[in-house]
Amino acid sequence: MMTTAHQFAHNFLREKGFKRIPSTFLHKYEGIMPVKNTEFSLEISFYELDFIDFPEYRLLNIPEGLNPHLPHVEPDGSLCYLDKEFIYLDRYNPEDNFVLCFQCVENLLASYAENDTRKFSQDYADEFTAYWQGKFFAYIKSWNYPLQALMFDRYSILDNAKEKTEHEIIIFNNQQEANTWLKLRNAANTAHSNKTIPVIVTKLTQPKLIRLFEKWPLSSRQEFFAWLTAIDPSAAQSFISSLLTVIKNNRSSYVVLQTPGGNVGALIEIDKQIVEALKRSQNQRQNKKGNKPASPSSILLRKSLVKEKFFLINVRDASDSRITTRNQDKEFSLVGKKIALIGCGTVGSFTALLLAQLGAGIQDNTHKGVLALFDPDILMPDNLGRHVLNMSYVGENKALAMADFLTNQAVSNTINFIGNNKRFDVKNLALFSKYELIIDATGNEAFSTSLSHYYHRSETLNVLIHGWVIAAGKAVRAILDDRTGACYRCLRISNQDGELQERFKLFSKDKEPPDPIKRNCGNAYFPYASGASASAAALIQQLAIDYFSGNPSPRFRHSSLSLDVQHTKNCNPQKLDICPCCSKIL
Repeated sequence: MMTTAHQFAHNFLREKGFKRIPSTFLHKYEGIMPVKNTEFSLEISFYELDFIDFPEYRLLNIPEGLNPHLPHVEPDGSLCYLDKEFIYLDRYNPEDNFVLCFQCVENLLASYAENDTRKFSQDYADEFTAYWQGKFFAYIKSWNYPLQALMFDRYSILDNAKEKTEHEIIIFNNQQEANTWLKLRNAANTAHSNKTIPVIVTKLTQPKLIRLFEKWPLSSRQEFFAWLTAIDPSAAQSFISSLLTVIKNNRSSYVVLQTPGGNVGALIEIDKQIVEALKRSQNQRQNKKGNKPASPSSILLRKSLVKEKFFLINVRDASDSRITTRNQDKEFSLVGKKIALIGCGTVGSFTALLLAQLGAGIQDNTHKGVLALFDPDILMPDNLGRHVLNMSYVGENKALAMADFLTNQAVSNTINFIGNNKRFDVKNLALFSKYELIIDATGNEAFSTSLSHYYHRSETLNVLIHGWVIAAGKAVRAILDDRTGACYRCLRISNQDGELQERFKLFSKDKEPPDPIKRNCGNAYFPYASGASASAAALIQQLAIDYFSGNPSPRFRHSSLSLDVQHTKNCNPQKLDICPCCSKIL
């Protein structure tokens, strides 16, 4: 169907010298785009002009005389000229959008015509992994050497009938890491699941460009080594050095190439005769006897008399450090930290999950991290509407259940989630002295006040964070108490009648919080969505991040979730001289 936007695009391209070519579903055109005295042959195709997907421009060949190494070009010639993840084109302005896309392609082709090799090399290095086209996915669970790899078959978690498997590779340092991964990934018991292969890691400082229209991807050991030698001779020598160690006991190895744009890899199997030639060459060089030995480089470039296994793999970093630091502006995580979380209800369950996603409870190289969870209560069906846990945990202790849930969800084998279902005496805080951070997510004002009271009378406890839902679910707040400013109780002041009220008011005079819903005795509650609990947990998570990063300011944080609640600025409130909790020893 030719809409008004399609008719505009048709007329525009026809004026530019493009001709429409037959196509069943797509609007497709071919033509020449002249840019800076260079003619580029292009194919343009599009379907709907709603700009969910941008028009596709495909380069049909490289003009003679240009650098054959071109970044932002897919293996089939498709051009990457706009990043739709960061560019929004309004569907209600399709004509201008179509022209903009055309102009962006012109600008890209102009950069090609200028033959700026230095810029090409940097651009290509940044997107190098997109051109690798691996056969299987490999996941690196550890960067601790020596590394080994295991290929296994896995069932989709959604394939209850277990009718189909797919290959996957895990790269690991010790068997416990592999066992944890195989369990989490629903591995099938197959013959090749028991055969581990050594892994060689080689760093590429600056991967150069592949030729877009020459044979690619790499398909043999000779092609791989010739390519590696051409783009980075020092990396090739490093690879040879590691390979000479590996072939003493193995003809096969995985190689992982670390590049500025990410990791890629390959499985390389070497013919037995080539292996023997490499060993002889190595012995001759070490013993310095006989004729001058053939170089390992020349041996690796020899053709094999038998078929060798070789295929590229897509490598993804699944290590603890990568997972826990990827979403931080700075390389920061909670790995190796000792954290105690009191309360595993609605706010506490979300808090535990958010902390675990930042690495809480994971051991680093020098410190045994721990996330200790404390709550004496039992999970009930009524809790499920605002809780992380599901029906399978109903009737279980919340702290023990959350520890189990996090353990089952974790991809690390060095996790340390501890659940404590005992009701402890808030006067006895000695058990918290070993933790770097104590988090109160109980939402119980009496408990939080008492915890703050005894915290300020302890010389061994470190830092305390309180986080809670307030105003019947219409706002959330959190405060970090490190004894330099206001405590939890400082947020409540007495009015003229001696009644406690909020230091930072929540409601204006014409607004009042709703009354709780009362069921049977002791089960009154405020109805609000789980998003409020998640918001409170998010404030706690960010305070924890800022504290361990060395910049906890502002220590008091507020987020309004309703227009009924007044805005309160985040700040560093001073302690009150009359505060019975932190300013007086009673």
